[in-house]
Amino acid sequence: MRGTQAQMQSHSPSLQFVCSGAPFRIYSLFPPSANLNDKISLEMRSSQDSLGGFARIYRTPMSSGRLVAVKVFFENKWIHERDIVLSLREALIWQDLNHPNVVPFLGIANYQAICAGALPQLCLVSPWMSAGNIMEYIASNPEESRLPFVRHP
Repeated sequence: MRGTQAQMQSHSPSLQFVCSGAPFRIYSLFPPSANLNDKISLEMRSSQDSLGGFARIYRTPMSSGRLVAVKVFFENKWIHERDIVLSLREALIWQDLNHPNVVPFLGIANYQAICAGALPQLCLVSPWMSAGNIMEYIASNPEESRLPFVRHP
């Protein structure tokens, strides 16, 4: 976690640069292998596979055939600097997490690059979880103990 805090501090000038009207510059904050633009494709569609408080989640196969979840933060025209910073912070922290109860971070994508007709938006990519998110899993499996989900093994 210390590395992530240092990473955020070292990127503070870059965050200001990213928010100055060039969202594609976000990719320079990540290793080239994290850019999944050429491995994912989405079609414009009216419904998402899941909806969170700040994002829509779409299920799609990567070019390898692996099903992934693509988290699209902002599908509107007006993106506030604060929202870009928050989504970028989530990506920078998530990429360093390694815990059995946290879905692995696979990379990032530009919504415009992976979906024809879309606006440039930051997307986060993770493996698709067929049982849904933790709340959906607990709701459909009420007999399961919740303790393993909150403690470190």
